[in-house]
Amino acid sequence: MARSNLLKSAEPSDSIRATNTLLTQLDQLKQLQNIVLLVTTNMLESVDPAFLDRVDLTFELASPGSRAKYEIVRIGIQELLTKGLVEETAIDPYYLMSLIEANFHGTSGRSTRKAPFLALSRCLRRYPVPVPFEEYLKELEKGAG
Repeated sequence: MARSNLLKSAEPSDSIRATNTLLTQLDQLKQLQNIVLLVTTNMLESVDPAFLDRVDLTFELASPGSRAKYEIVRIGIQELLTKGLVEETAIDPYYLMSLIEANFHGTSGRSTRKAPFLALSRCLRRYPVPVPFEEYLKELEKGAG
């Protein structure tokens, strides 16, 4: 977390010391050869500017588009069908794409990947295995939330 944010909040000084220690350790890594440090975050605004100054390369990965989300959800559904958790049926690709475009706008790849399984968990509260496919789709229409 950025030290400036820590100072504004009620965070203990231990957090500031931890941030300073991390920065010092990063500086020491520069002496080593063949070291690659890969760091990811979904909260870039909270990263300490001093840390960002030490970064050689940054890039942003956008959320997946509709076609990628379609594939993510299709693979998840296929897994559930293969394991016999949802009634075996053919998946209408046009319906699935329209479902994704209508209900998965702005979702991350991670949330999209979880959606087929969350829909199943909601269905299992009311239906035995295999879950009726139509009921499963109703839950999937609720999106990744």
